[in-house]
Formats: sequence, structure tokens, C-alpha cells
Amino acid sequence: MEWILHGTVGILGAVLAVWIFGHAAYSWGLVRVRVSVAPARHGDTAIVLTPIGEITARTHRAPVRLTVQLDRLHLGAVRRMAKEIPDASEVLAELEQRACRSIGRYAFRLLLLALAGGTLASLMLLRGSGPWHLFSGFVGLAATSLVLVATVGTYDRGGFASPRYTGPLAEAPGAIRFARDGLARLSRLRGRMDTIAASLARFYASLGDSGPRVPAQTDLRVLHISDLHNNPVAIDFVERLARHFQVDLIVNTGDITDYGTEVEEAFIQRLRQLPVPQLLVAGNHDSQTTLRTLDREAEVRVLDGESVVVHGIRFAGWPDLVSKRQGYGSVNPSSEDLDRLQKEIREGVAALPDRPHVLLVHNHRVAEQLGGVAPVILYGHNHRPSVRRTPRSTFINAGTTGGAGARYFEARNGVPYSAVVLHFSREEPGHLLAADLLQVHGPEGEFVLQRHMLNGTMNREKHLLPAPPPAHAGQP
Repeated sequence: MEWILHGTVGILGAVLAVWIFGHAAYSWGLVRVRVSVAPARHGDTAIVLTPIGEITARTHRAPVRLTVQLDRLHLGAVRRMAKEIPDASEVLAELEQRACRSIGRYAFRLLLLALAGGTLASLMLLRGSGPWHLFSGFVGLAATSLVLVATVGTYDRGGFASPRYTGPLAEAPGAIRFARDGLARLSRLRGRMDTIAASLARFYASLGDSGPRVPAQTDLRVLHISDLHNNPVAIDFVERLARHFQVDLIVNTGDITDYGTEVEEAFIQRLRQLPVPQLLVAGNHDSQTTLRTLDREAEVRVLDGESVVVHGIRFAGWPDLVSKRQGYGSVNPSSEDLDRLQKEIREGVAALPDRPHVLLVHNHRVAEQLGGVAPVILYGHNHRPSVRRTPRSTFINAGTTGGAGARYFEARNGVPYSAVVLHFSREEPGHLLAADLLQVHGPEGEFVLQRHMLNGTMNREKHLLPAPPPAHAGQP
């Protein structure tokens, strides 16, 4: 069993050596980068853009995290470029060549570290002759080689089509564009990926469709917010999102207030003053008092079992039944209320002259039982942001744009502020291309953006509404 012990120690020594000493710096034309690897649960690649933030994507299957940090710009090269203005394709080609050469050198460096780490760990921890220590080193080398082969063999640069961004809010749109446009071009590390991409393009063409595409600046942007819960900070958050992402419409799926009383009218006034048209359905914390205050403003349209067309997209919305109360009162819907609302929505949508592209409801329990009623279903209530695509509908939960309310704002580990930016095609109204899920953790915490690509072919066929599901088992 001695060989098992030496092999295990060799692998552990190799991992520690690569993790601790596996940092290297390389010059890639205009920039100097630092590269490192570390053990991880998932195969991620992280691009650190100091001080803008960090872009992460799931790119490979091996359990390691690759980090590339942009260290600094070579000012001399930048000045020469400004004077000569070289062709962009030449700059990209040079950058790719330098990156490929660096990868080869870096892999060789990691293998040497693994051999040295495995051997040294055996010398320090185990007894035995020289050949046994060398055996430990070569086992560590072999294990590291397998991980490198798995990383290169499964690496998919297409993972950066759905990047995760962490950093300042103002830089998020630019960082996503960098991941979408820049990294897709600069990371051509394996030529056969281009062959695969070309094959996919031919495949979509054979289906009579141009295939998926990423959102563009000309596409329609809709900001989905929910569960503001009377938090004044939420209005600032929404204003910043609307400005930075240049949204065309705000869709609010309810719980504007905490109690639905006249005392909260000052907060509602601020919501009315947002410089973007709004659609809204009431949540269980809202009341008729809330809605009367909002409905005075022409820019705010409250949906109550009706549909409306905005920028070519058909929206339909139903309020929470508890919101029918006049003011302060119980905010807890019963199982019977949820079942009755679900039936009302099914019958209401069936009676509409045209099937809506987007359905607005508040309660997640109602929304999640309405698959197939509309291609896109927006909701909130449970303060858990998510984007989930199924064969029948895409379900999008904005979470809580108010961080669950002002009473949670100072909580050290409170609920994150969240919202979703929806990207719709203007050429094909109702065709949802992508959803950007945004979260802010605490008043001064980090900002996280996760892009979900959703741009499948829009189904133009009429569908029958699914049969109502069984009654709810209990309360949320």
C-alpha cells in the first residue's frame, strides 16, 4: 500500500504547488496580464478588469478556476497605435498569437511545479528511498496533466455569451459588452471552435432561421422590478438602472408598499415621477388606496385583468386578489384565493383577442402554475430572483427591488436588491433575446449581473391553455 500513500501525497503536493506558485505574468501586445489557477467546484474563467470589476463564465468541465487579470497597459504601444492606427484584425491576430504562446509556456510551468511539488511533499512527509519520492512527483505530474487536458479539451469560449459580472453598477453594461463582443473574438484559442460555430450557423440556416443572436443597442429594453416595499432607496436603485441601461419601459409586478395606506403616498409619488413609462400589477401588500394614487399619472398604467400593447409587445396583467381591499388589512392570500386567481387568469387570457407575449402576476405560486399561458411570465413575491426557461414559458422572478423593504436596509446579511433587464427584439415584437439578472448585496455591497440568453425562435402558433392543476397544498 506504500504506492497509494506516496501517490496521494504526490497529488496533494502538486495541487498546493500549482495553487500557491502557479502565478505568471505575460505581455499580450497592448496589455500585461497575470494568469493563475486554483481548485474550484466548477470550471470557470474569470477576467479581472481592475478597477472596473470581474467577469466570470462557465467555460470548461475540469474543477479549476482560471483567472486572467489585466495588470496594466503598455503606454508606448498605445501611443504607437494612436499614431499609426493599425487594422483591427491585425491587432486581434497579434493578441491571439501572443495568448496562445503564453498558454503553452504557462502549461509547461504548471507541470514543472506539479513535479516539484509532489516530490518535495513526499520528501517532507514520508520516509522512503529516492525512487519513491520521484514516484510521488510523477504521480502529481500525471494528475496535473489530466486536469490540463480536460480543461483544454472541454473549453468553450461560448460560455462568455452568458457572463456573470461583479463590480460597480455604472460599469456593468460596458463590462457585459466587453464579455460579449471582445472576449468572443479574443479567446479563439482553438481553431476547431470556429468550425463548430460555422456548422451551427449552417444548421440554423437549414431550419429557416438565422439562429440565436446577442442583444444589440437597438433592441427594446424592459426593466422588470418587484417588491419595493416602501423602501426609498429602491427608487434610487430603479432610477440608476433605468439610466445606465437606457430602458424603454418599466414593468412592476407589485408590492409597492408595505400596508397599502395613505401614509405611504409620499413614496408612491416618487415612483410616479420616474422618467420612463410604467406598467404595474398590484401585489398582496398593495391596496386600492395605493392604486388610486398611482393611476393619476399618465405614465403609469395599472393592469387589472386586461391587456395593452407597448412598443409592439402585448402585455397582460392580473393583480393579487388581496389588493382589492380599500386600505390597511390582511395581506395574506389563502389557498382558495390563489386557485381562484389562477382560474381567472386562464379564462381571461383565453378571452383576449390575441395571446399576450408577456403575462404579469405577483405571486410566484400562481405564476409557476401558468406555464403555456404566455411565452414570458413575470412575477415576484417570494424575494428570490431567478430566470428559468421551460418548453412552455420563460419564468422570470425579479426578486425584491426594495431589498424586502426599508426595515431590512441596515441588515448586515439582508436580502439583496434585485431587478431584471429584458432585451426584446424590435424586428420581431415579443421575441425575448436575453434577461440580465441584477443584484446588489447591501447598501455598499457588490453588484452582480448574470446574463441569461433566451433568444430561441418565437413560436407563432396558437396554443390551447393547459388544464388547471390541482389545488394548492398550503400557504407560502
